[in-house]
Amino acid sequence: MNLTRREFTGLAIGAAASGAMGWPAFAQPGRWGTFYDWKPVGEAALAAFGAGGNALLVMSGDEAVLVDCKNIGYGLTLRRESKQVYGATLTAVVNTHHHGDHVGGNHAFTNNLPLIAQRNASERIEAWAVGTIKRIESSGEAMEERMLNQMREQAHGPGGAKTGSGDIAQFFDLLPNMKASEFKPTETFQDEHEIKVGELTVQLRHPGAGHTDNDAIVFIPELNLMHTGDLCFNRLHPFIDMNAGATSAGWMRSCDAMLELCDDETVVIPGHGEVMGKAGITEQRQYFEILRDAMVKAQSDGMERTEAVEMTIPQFDGYGFEQIKPRTYAAVFDEMLAG
Repeated sequence: MNLTRREFTGLAIGAAASGAMGWPAFAQPGRWGTFYDWKPVGEAALAAFGAGGNALLVMSGDEAVLVDCKNIGYGLTLRRESKQVYGATLTAVVNTHHHGDHVGGNHAFTNNLPLIAQRNASERIEAWAVGTIKRIESSGEAMEERMLNQMREQAHGPGGAKTGSGDIAQFFDLLPNMKASEFKPTETFQDEHEIKVGELTVQLRHPGAGHTDNDAIVFIPELNLMHTGDLCFNRLHPFIDMNAGATSAGWMRSCDAMLELCDDETVVIPGHGEVMGKAGITEQRQYFEILRDAMVKAQSDGMERTEAVEMTIPQFDGYGFEQIKPRTYAAVFDEMLAG
């Protein structure tokens, strides 16, 4: 039987709803599968890996907070799995910065939840959304098929692929009427902000421009748990968004601010890469110390920029995101040249 996309969407949503009613069975992601790879990171806290930057779900009593919303098209899946698989009743959502792999799913939350970000993120998110919606619309069915294939290929379990594909179809049903304003935060803060989620305190801090000019550190002192956003890439070459006010010097200062909140027991969720501890933040700071020194030496040796970006730095052997490395090296080369 050939189904239209809308018919397929209805079947998938119906299957998800029946799963929600049969809660004890559906709550076994090992059996039924999820799209995201959800990993426990502490008491009533889970990190979601896949389809964008790492997200964090923290529950307390009848309330829950979600940090970051994945790539565009995947927010509906994130919200559904948070509720149907883990029983989370979201009361707040946080964006750590404006990049699309962290805010692309925002539209699935802003209709009835407070979504909080640093003040500078608001216009940047809206500008990103305007361009991204146009790009997806102009790509038509080819983009939809591509995203459906990614959902099937990247799903953590078969059940996650099936219901997740229904979420993608639903996203494309919503797309013709989707507005950039649906991705914007509903609340913003400048330097510090605090919200309560059940018995937990969620502290938001903007240490200044680092990875971007709107980075937000999320720290939950009762759990000794931190989400760094993209201020930490765990053993991956980081992206410096110079167009958004980033510098390696500012990034190092941001690392110092994070380290002040941590002790040796702190659990740290980086924006990309595996869960780590305080040492991972120290390693991120050292990355820039090493790279800055290497670029200063390259310039003193008369090396051209094109040569410098191809340098091999032994301390970074085994780091992922190789495709980002030339841009990162070039950014630091320019920063050190400018003094």
